[in-house]
Amino acid sequence: MLICLPGVPVEMTGIWEVETRPRLVEFTAGFGYEEMHFVVHFTDESSLAPIIADASEHFPEVHFKTRPKRVGQGWRMKLDIAQFTSTEQPSRLLDAVEAVLSKLEGEGIKYNIRED
Repeated sequence: MLICLPGVPVEMTGIWEVETRPRLVEFTAGFGYEEMHFVVHFTDESSLAPIIADASEHFPEVHFKTRPKRVGQGWRMKLDIAQFTSTEQPSRLLDAVEAVLSKLEGEGIKYNIRED
């Protein structure tokens, strides 16, 4: 299945909500996959471990993946947060993202949404 949507956000949103999303739900029998990507700027990777561990405990249906990479004198951490969904397993992705980002902000750790 190939779906092409217009690039104009207002048109795309309307078509997605009214036509495309309901058809995809029917086509996939209610199963789906959602993910968000972030770049986290930090000096100590271990400072992220308790945040991810806490989120994993509170959101066991959500998958958290970190991938650190040395960049010059500093580090760059890719953080992926994803979940398979179904009619029996509704999405908790946004709740998990909100919890992680809130903790990052509380620790003074900067991040930005990664555009792939």
